[in-house]
Amino acid sequence: MRTHTGGFVAIAALALTMSACTVTRGGEDPSVTSATTTLDPPLPIVLEADGLGAVAVGDDAEATIADLTSRFGEPSLDSGWGPGDSAVYGTCPGDQLRAVGWGSFLALFLRREDGSPEELFTWTYGYIHEEGTAGIDPRNLDLRTVEGLGLGTTRREARSLYGDRLVELADEELDLWFFTIDGDRAQHLRGSFTDETDDGEVLVIERVPTCANLTDLTTGS
Repeated sequence: MRTHTGGFVAIAALALTMSACTVTRGGEDPSVTSATTTLDPPLPIVLEADGLGAVAVGDDAEATIADLTSRFGEPSLDSGWGPGDSAVYGTCPGDQLRAVGWGSFLALFLRREDGSPEELFTWTYGYIHEEGTAGIDPRNLDLRTVEGLGLGTTRREARSLYGDRLVELADEELDLWFFTIDGDRAQHLRGSFTDETDDGEVLVIERVPTCANLTDLTTGS
């Protein structure tokens, strides 16, 4: 009589394999560790002359708005697409302009008739254009440059952060006080202080180039 032990051995091996799989899935064997996936944290938003750290000037408009919305919540302002020459936001180089804001942080996007992608053009922080108020951060975004300059930073602190790179400008007759952060002349940061003292605080920070007359940096209220 022939005996077919090979089949029995195969079945037994299969049963053992299934049992081992069950232990692995159930986590009952402390020697078995399951693989985990670690996702890199998103890059931070930083005020820079070439963008916002995680977002660069020239990036796709819709993707940028989605990214900022995921971080800051729903925008408090979205102008939709309109003429590039805006009485509120200035004259921009694109054929059409869209302003999207979160409190006093405003991002401006351009659309051109040549069919190129809609893109991020510039940003400004600390000024609410529709109200004409500066130096406030109603969303508590607390945005800063890489060096740490933000709204409320004093002139003394700004000098410590930037040294000779901080260029101070003044119109003493009008009692207005400005600054630029020296860098590539084609693109840099600029802003305004509340007054001429060492304790004067930063009211507005924005990227240059910007739309002509985008922000009235003379506003001190």
